[in-house]
Amino acid sequence: MKQKLILILTVLISSVSFAQPVVKPDSHHWLVDALTDGKSEYVFRDFDQLNEALEKRHADTLTVYVKPWVYWIDDPDDATVRRGNPPIGMTIRCRNLTIIGLGKTPDETVLACQRGQSQGADGNFTMLNFICEDLKVRNITFGDYLNVDLDYKVNPRLSRPKRSSVITQGQLAFMEGRRLTAENCRFVSRLNLCPIVGADYSEYRNCHFESTDDALNGNARYEDCDFDFYGSRPLYNTSGYGAVFIRCTFNIHHNGSQFFTKRPGKVKVVDSRFLGPDSIYIGWSGEYAPWIRCYQAGNTINGRGLFIDRNHPELTAGSAGKAYEAINTSSTISTHNAVLKAGSDTVILKATASVSYKDGEKALPIAWSVEKGYEQFATLDIRADGSCRVIPENKTAMPTQFCITAIAGDTLAKEACMITVNPKERPVPRVIRRPKVIVKNGTATVDYRLDLGDASDCSDIKWYRTTKDGRHSTLLSEEVAASSIRPLKTYRLRPSDTGTVIEARVFAKSNCSQIAEEPLCAGSRRITPHDISIPFVLETDFSDLPRLAQHSGEDNWSGMRFKPEDTKDYTWDKDDPAKFATPWYYGHGTGGCKDSLGLLENIQGSRLVYHPRKGKYGNISLELDVTPAKTAGQGFSSNRMQYMDVCIKYDDATMSGYGLRIIRTLKHGNAVDFQLMRFENGKARPLSEAVSSTCYRGNSKICMDYHDGKLSAKATTDAKASDPMLPNEVILSAKVEPNSFGDFVIQHTGTTGEGQTMLRHLKLKYDE
Repeated sequence: MKQKLILILTVLISSVSFAQPVVKPDSHHWLVDALTDGKSEYVFRDFDQLNEALEKRHADTLTVYVKPWVYWIDDPDDATVRRGNPPIGMTIRCRNLTIIGLGKTPDETVLACQRGQSQGADGNFTMLNFICEDLKVRNITFGDYLNVDLDYKVNPRLSRPKRSSVITQGQLAFMEGRRLTAENCRFVSRLNLCPIVGADYSEYRNCHFESTDDALNGNARYEDCDFDFYGSRPLYNTSGYGAVFIRCTFNIHHNGSQFFTKRPGKVKVVDSRFLGPDSIYIGWSGEYAPWIRCYQAGNTINGRGLFIDRNHPELTAGSAGKAYEAINTSSTISTHNAVLKAGSDTVILKATASVSYKDGEKALPIAWSVEKGYEQFATLDIRADGSCRVIPENKTAMPTQFCITAIAGDTLAKEACMITVNPKERPVPRVIRRPKVIVKNGTATVDYRLDLGDASDCSDIKWYRTTKDGRHSTLLSEEVAASSIRPLKTYRLRPSDTGTVIEARVFAKSNCSQIAEEPLCAGSRRITPHDISIPFVLETDFSDLPRLAQHSGEDNWSGMRFKPEDTKDYTWDKDDPAKFATPWYYGHGTGGCKDSLGLLENIQGSRLVYHPRKGKYGNISLELDVTPAKTAGQGFSSNRMQYMDVCIKYDDATMSGYGLRIIRTLKHGNAVDFQLMRFENGKARPLSEAVSSTCYRGNSKICMDYHDGKLSAKATTDAKASDPMLPNEVILSAKVEPNSFGDFVIQHTGTTGEGQTMLRHLKLKYDE
């Protein structure tokens, strides 16, 4: 009898949850019905009519019911390219708005669009923009069918195939307002998704999401939701109280590691299950940050217990007994990173925390602590207002890093700040052996010795070329960014050094001292033709470039920002004057090149030129090692004529010569095209067919060669093949007209940050 009662109760609950309201349209209850006869002022055929009425009547509080149908917010058959920053399909304004689908399931009521970046839109197309203080959506599908088929089973004639298999940014909705509540809804797209993002507080209950990367709301609570992940980083980052997942299901449809965020951020996952390959690694962020403090409890993968980010347990707090307090705790800290010098600097950290209950919020006390094992490096002064003054100490010669942690009451919710304590400042190191310059094997090397003790040598070394008469000195190279990493003790000789004296000027410095005001100087013997490698080879890891002027003379480098003619249809971001002055910088990158050092683009349109000594040049060969920030093989941030040209046999004065173009197109989302190009007065035309390849990821090597009227190129990578339908290397060749040019040029039209390509090593061989 008891079983029958339970069964009957379950059926009743089920029927209540799907019972549809009786709709009686009035001034506060409107209806969207694609098959309406149009006789009521509160009934509309589509959302265009609805929004037109909203703008005229200025409703303050409104419930909109939507009958099952596919409602196109943006006409997919309109060939007009949508523009804007970003392009918006429709903006809906209503202070308090509720939208309810009247189908039995959310699949029956669909709000749709079919546009994305460079596919019907110039920019990241976004279907809807809600300007509402309070927005509730229920029992509806929001879908961008750019890269996903619309399979409408209720009425198959309303189905529609996806616009393209090439995945680009297609966004669903933004919101400007206080609170979003989504219940029993479906959010369908791929790259970016944006399932109504932007509210101060967002909550999703029993909703479905499917996406690749940069997709989810990073300031939201998800309860009893399910996710189909086709990419490894569904959240770009998190903000506010972070992303909270409770009793959720994550279906992983790829074979790589699965992270929650691309950039470090706060995530809490409780009583959730992951379904995917048994060997998959589940982590918090694709970019490790020691200050992350995330929360987990009661999670499984394929039915087994799961500890998220097991390789970095210090980033996680977890306790089943504290699950409720942790997921309902909101906390902040004033900064996540601070760099201090022992003996002179301090920092004041502030943190707040509160726990949410049904009857309101309660502030929580903060307890501060130094990471275990590093107590001798910091004293904590807890102030009356609850803030913490950090007084650093470091008696060693090396920087030390550790975390200061703020714990919110007894909830296990934590915030942390990574403190870097540099040693106390020491005097400029004493000179033990004065420098001398030794010329050997095509290089000039400066040899000296400093009294460093337990410190390391971080001297700044500048190399000069002094003319035959000794009157003029030219700055050849200086370590513009890596001086804190290692001194530049070696200079590679060039043909134009013949007959001159190479001088090293050493400004002594240790890693914990100031730099000497006056340099230690030493000059070489006069350079002879026998000291120069023949044929001449220009080789660099780019750490030794001089400060790049916009123009330079022979046998030197220049750097500038340049916008090629074939990008004229695309507007670039407004120039940052500081970046314009330094279009390239040497350092660590992001994404795929975050662990490497090299030369990086600082502004869109970065151009790098090497002018050899004046002369006529014959055969030239090039080896260039690069690492793109993009890891999927797409190389650049979008297909808006974003490319990198690698040019040899080139004359920068007339912008004429030959090169290899690496460009993102609409053909693939995981590959770029490689194509040999000819340049005439700045205009580019193809010399070969374009070849799509996945080799522009990981550490890639580009080899080019001009030999007796034949131009060839090869591109390879150390990354394993990622797509059986595409090659993982490229080989191209073309017959070309001979010229005597010798300039080497890199032209990068991609955006910076995640669109960068790091230049790691160059070897350029000239046969005059």
